[in-house]
Amino acid sequence: MKNRCKYKNEVAVIQSEAIIESDTRKEYFKIKKSQLLTSKDERAIFDFIKKHASKNHVYKFVLHTDSGVTSKLIDLLDEKKKSSKKNRDLLKKCMFVCTYSNSDYVRVQNRDKKANFLFGLSPISDVLNTVPNGSSTSNNKQILLIVSDSNSPYFQQVRNAFEENASFEKVKVSALNKDKINDFYDNDGYLVVLSLNDTEEEYNAVGEVLNASKFDRQALIIECTQPQSNGVELIRKKMSDIQCASSGVCVNGVGFDALNPVLPYEKTSAIVTQLWGSWEDMKLAGAFIDLP
Repeated sequence: MKNRCKYKNEVAVIQSEAIIESDTRKEYFKIKKSQLLTSKDERAIFDFIKKHASKNHVYKFVLHTDSGVTSKLIDLLDEKKKSSKKNRDLLKKCMFVCTYSNSDYVRVQNRDKKANFLFGLSPISDVLNTVPNGSSTSNNKQILLIVSDSNSPYFQQVRNAFEENASFEKVKVSALNKDKINDFYDNDGYLVVLSLNDTEEEYNAVGEVLNASKFDRQALIIECTQPQSNGVELIRKKMSDIQCASSGVCVNGVGFDALNPVLPYEKTSAIVTQLWGSWEDMKLAGAFIDLP
């Protein structure tokens, strides 16, 4: 007798932060509590994958995990496949779609390790290419990049992207203070670019410093994961202009109003989850996004 999946929707979702809450899971993802894991531990994620694939016959996994977690998972799965034929055969049955990681490094790693992960977002290099370069004729720093202290392939790529641009000044969140912002303002700096982690704490900390400073010109938030935070509200009220930039997505939902209204990644994750039965067709149609 053929083994049958115990779930109506034969898919499971893994998130590195508690973005998908209970009501969202039920209404938009349409999966049971046992089909969702929240973890940053790649070994716990592997155990979750192995359990669902071997016991529940679920072979499709949405990875709503950041680039750091996704990178570690690729390494671990590669190790597991090399160490055990049983693991190798089991993982060959699985499909993985990443709906949150967009670091170029992870895509290169995915190719090198032959992990065969699929990606629902365009790479972060596409986003960084939209950031203004500043004027080559000015002697002053015109753009201030405020970047998270987090150490991951994603934030390393953001820091490195502007390494040789003389118009940029870079500061980590932990080193940010009102005097630094005021000096930037007094020297005709016109744009602050924010690249922050997924926590409200970091958004609020940066928002409070900017609000207390003289700077009131332009702000650009790269991938605003906390649009409802007090920090973003302070920035919105203080600046003469605020914009957000994000990766392109393979699908974007209409009517997903409860999900992040600024960043379309949660909508993409929900739709990809609901369309689990069409992943093979989507792959053949080129719907998923990789490096050029």
